[in-house]
Amino acid sequence: MKFVSRKNGDVDIIFSDEEVKIFSETKKLTLGPLAVRHFENHLMRVIAEMHANLPENLKQLPSVEGVDSEIQTK
Repeated sequence: MKFVSRKNGDVDIIFSDEEVKIFSETKKLTLGPLAVRHFENHLMRVIAEMHANLPENLKQLPSVEGVDSEIQTK
């Protein structure tokens, strides 16, 4: 799994062929303790970059639970 972030705030999570195969067969990905630690570090970096690239008016916008209609998949 690889996180690729862009300056416009978009982030792609790219999976290897092996990871896609695992997802297809098991419908899950199990991370061991070391993998969890690396995943946390990468995810926190991406979150920090996403926040830094948000327009100022969106940085103060509170999230509302259950509202995700603006999340689009490509």
